[in-house]
Amino acid sequence: MNTKVNEGKLISGKDALIALASGEEVEFKGILDEWKNIKHCMGLNLSMFLNTPDWMKFRLKPRTITINGIEVPAPFEPKD
Repeated sequence: MNTKVNEGKLISGKDALIALASGEEVEFKGILDEWKNIKHCMGLNLSMFLNTPDWMKFRLKPRTITINGIEVPAPFEPKD
């Protein structure tokens, strides 16, 4: 999985598990319609990744940098 391409875009539950195992930051969007880091949520179980409900979405956390106290998207670094 090329994380540079998928940052901020929706991914499957299977891809979310693979990204977690690879040390990537993964977020999910649940019923409250806000993105949360999976590492901070204790109520998730394996079945939610394998049989993802329609209301749950996964994505790789977009990388940001801070400029004068404001978070902005990190610049894209293309491969040659």
